[in-house]
Amino acid sequence: MSHRGFTLIEMLIVILIIAITSAIVAPVAYKSVEKFDKLLSMARQKSVVKKERFYSFLSDSECKLSKDYIICGNIKYAIK
Repeated sequence: MSHRGFTLIEMLIVILIIAITSAIVAPVAYKSVEKFDKLLSMARQKSVVKKERFYSFLSDSECKLSKDYIICGNIKYAIK
């Protein structure tokens, strides 16, 4: 007897396996995304603090900021 297609039980078992797998993987993936968001916000916060300190240094010193250089007296420092 030739067997064509799948039975209802076989399809239900496959759907059940997919549901169990996604139930296990989804929380792990969600935690990874949350952790990445926290790390990204911390990095952005550090960047803002560094910019504030840098501009504070420039305003307190005699250095000037141009487009590609920081000029302190006669010395030019390239900004990369």
